[in-house]
Amino acid sequence: MRYIFIIILAFFSAFAYSQNDCTNYFRELSIAKYENFKHQTNNAISRYEKAKGDFPECTCSSSQFSFIKMYLKLNDTSNAYKLIIEEIKHGYKLENINYIGIYKSSLGSYYDSLKLQEDSLHKIFYSNLDHNLFSFIHEMISLDRNISRVPNVNDSVKKYIRHQIFRKNIESLADYVDEHGAIGYKQLGIFNSMISVILLHHRLDNQNDKINVDRLIQKYLISIKNGDVSPEVMINLYDNMANIIDNNVPQSFGKFYNSKTKEFFPIKNIKKIDSLRLSIGLNTLKEYAEMRNITLPVDYEEK
Repeated sequence: MRYIFIIILAFFSAFAYSQNDCTNYFRELSIAKYENFKHQTNNAISRYEKAKGDFPECTCSSSQFSFIKMYLKLNDTSNAYKLIIEEIKHGYKLENINYIGIYKSSLGSYYDSLKLQEDSLHKIFYSNLDHNLFSFIHEMISLDRNISRVPNVNDSVKKYIRHQIFRKNIESLADYVDEHGAIGYKQLGIFNSMISVILLHHRLDNQNDKINVDRLIQKYLISIKNGDVSPEVMINLYDNMANIIDNNVPQSFGKFYNSKTKEFFPIKNIKKIDSLRLSIGLNTLKEYAEMRNITLPVDYEEK
């Protein structure tokens, strides 16, 4: 684990304060989400629109549903409609829109227009989708999910096999990324969530695990800087959910907390955590904690 933390510090110290990369764009979006949480939605949308204008090359790295909801909060259905069009172009199904807090009634006549365009936009998405890449990722996810459903196998054996699947998935993904580049929303659209699951489920039990994760870290840090993927992906690389929650292994980024006590699970270096988070454009730990009603660690000092 110390090996990985040294890598974190080395890469982020070089990454932290560059002014000519997309981490600045991601940070502006993070601030905008915090402003919206503080009921400053007009400020949030102004910041979002300025960031898009200042960093046009960075704007296609993730979905924009947070800002769609902000536009609707301001009764700006026209701009919300334009962003929903982009989401449908990336494979999103309109029938699922209510699950994320966007409702047909709030879109008025725009909903009918979206419905009319949905099939043709999906055809464009699927015709442009790299189906070999999709199959490659989908196969890894299927192995991950389905091992637990195999009957007549002891749970401890299933756990062991699943960990081997995690290990092999990360190695295969690292090999692919080394050859073709990091994979994100630009490549997979709505299916990008599969990548997040694979990255979250990794092992760090031996040196080979650490090398494979390091390979991904290097590629994804470059891709964040270039605006090809969003920074949240790095949390899933650095912090293994099972180790943190089940084994009390300290986390680097502070994503994980006890849902009952509303307290963070242990954090490796609380003095450096905001430096790490800000260096890739995330919220500070204080902003993150406020938005989720989590108690900050006693030794936390905001940057």
